[in-house]
Amino acid sequence: MAQSDEPYCTNLRRSGQLSQQNRAASAHGAILTICILICIILCKMTKERKSKKEAEALGIYLQRVRKDCGITLKELEKATSVNAGQISRFEAGHFIFVSENLQNIMSFLQNTQAPRERHPQLLNRFAALLDRSPRHMAAATALITALESL
Repeated sequence: MAQSDEPYCTNLRRSGQLSQQNRAASAHGAILTICILICIILCKMTKERKSKKEAEALGIYLQRVRKDCGITLKELEKATSVNAGQISRFEAGHFIFVSENLQNIMSFLQNTQAPRERHPQLLNRFAALLDRSPRHMAAATALITALESL
């Protein structure tokens, strides 16, 4: 496959536009990293069967974005015309390919303004810590896991 035929996200990664230096310069380096991972997963999922882990990772991300936006399953159903039961299955990672319904949900959530910037200074400090070392990344991951379990 020629490089020009590859998905856009792969071309960005290979061209060096998403280098460590660029991510560190961004105040939202952590968010950018997550978006890159989701983009890579989505680029792969549109063409081939995916593992359960990849589908579950995307499902967890979708549910988190939906909840951060303050949207219920029923509200998302009404906005996207995708059955709430199917949305729930997507969030649980019970899919193999990215269907049109899943793409509609992702587009809607992407275009919905989530209250992400409630604490920009705290987010900036946290993002800066992530790029310091692998130990900082591991500690941040452990902290997030502990906070999510509360």
